[in-house]
Amino acid sequence: MSNGNNCKKMGNDKEDDILKSRSSQSCIRLGYSLYLSNFRKVFKSSWLAGVLYAIFFSTIMTILVIHYPRLNISVEMDPSSMMSVLYLYKILLAIFIVASVLGLLSEICFYSTGFGLLKSHYERGLIEIPSRWFSFDRPMVWRVMKGFLSTLLIVIVVVVLLWGIGTGIALLCNKIASKELIPPSLFAYPLVILGLLLLLPLIYSLYKYVFDVKLKYWSSVWPSYIQGMRHWGLLFITTFIGGIIVLVASAIILLPANVLSLANFQANIGLLYGDPLGMPDYIVPFTIVIMLIAGFVEAYIRLTIYFITYYSYGSVKTREEERAKFKKDVGYEKDTLY
Repeated sequence: MSNGNNCKKMGNDKEDDILKSRSSQSCIRLGYSLYLSNFRKVFKSSWLAGVLYAIFFSTIMTILVIHYPRLNISVEMDPSSMMSVLYLYKILLAIFIVASVLGLLSEICFYSTGFGLLKSHYERGLIEIPSRWFSFDRPMVWRVMKGFLSTLLIVIVVVVLLWGIGTGIALLCNKIASKELIPPSLFAYPLVILGLLLLLPLIYSLYKYVFDVKLKYWSSVWPSYIQGMRHWGLLFITTFIGGIIVLVASAIILLPANVLSLANFQANIGLLYGDPLGMPDYIVPFTIVIMLIAGFVEAYIRLTIYFITYYSYGSVKTREEERAKFKKDVGYEKDTLY
């Protein structure tokens, strides 16, 4: 037996041992406890990826808050300038798309550092201190990247399919009635929400794929999804409560950035009505810095939910192992009766 397995076996009596059947409240409490008690290790492992994500976050938000509104205002004030500033729209759009793609990849890379620490806890019962400030676990980053993007692909396909079905039903009803009785969104939104709820067990599939290097994503996703579906309630409650906490914490942390965004919006609206801009000359670099800090902190807030669902994964895995053992024992007893 490996040293990692020995450590896990020795830690079976520990409160934070992952392989235990737990309630959703216990998963949430232990998840936050593990995150906060190991925050220095988390920060040392992930700060570089966090900075990269914050740079792209700041780029996107600065375009949305400063450059794009000002460009729109200039066109509103002088419609004839549309063709002369069209190239600026194209440049902003190109930067926005590149920053969005790289931002998504850097965010997943950031989460992979958290998954690396969680895997250490899963195998050894503790989170080890990273040896360097510039550590980069390439296999873990690649595996988490594949898992996240594959899961995202499933979500996108299901959402597009259900949106199309909902829209099609509404259009069919309107065609039969020969007038628009039902807006397409009336069917589309409920179907999409239902689809997202049914996709919650993919959380369990993702953890199982990341932690078990022998698994291939597409061959393992359906069996693990079925296992997770049997414990949908646990996954829903932990994800829902964790999501609410993340939203509330994000609203508080991002308050300065939101105030800055609102101030820029009001200034641009006033400019449209002939008022002076009323914003200092340093507003652009100031916005960049504020959004950079906000993006960096926001990444660490979002990371907490993966520590919560980590314990949900452990609870589901334990229950499934107990279920399999029970079925095996019952089958063995039946065989011995004849």
